[in-house]
Amino acid sequence: MNKVKWSSLGLSLVVVIALIIWMATGEIKVASTQAPAQPDVAQEAPARVQITTVNAQLYEPGLLLQGQLEPWNAVTVSARIAGTVETIKASLGDSVKAGDVLLTLSEDGRGAEVKRWQARAKKLEADLAAARTLRSKNLASQSDILDVESE
Repeated sequence: MNKVKWSSLGLSLVVVIALIIWMATGEIKVASTQAPAQPDVAQEAPARVQITTVNAQLYEPGLLLQGQLEPWNAVTVSARIAGTVETIKASLGDSVKAGDVLLTLSEDGRGAEVKRWQARAKKLEADLAAARTLRSKNLASQSDILDVESE
């Protein structure tokens, strides 16, 4: 056999013998039929203890952070007509829904203009009705009706 095998075999044998000797020299305990003697309890002073009353409290963990908020969406609001802003009903940062009034514009004479256009619409409706009546009696041409409808 070669030298490596003999050395590993020798080392194994030494370890096994050392374990056998160690196990043989260990402490051997024998079971006893009687309980060990108890010290006299009456002679010992009672142990002194200190107590503290603890009441449960609600714990709400909090975290204080510093930072800046940026909006997800930004919207540009514009009016269909020009005018002077009279009142602003929503502030910067308020949540609004579709249909909410954000501000009111001054009249600037628009009420009179609306009435004028309503009167013009009534006149054109009357002209159209008259042209149709004349057409039914063959007193107006089809082109006259088309002229009134186009206005």
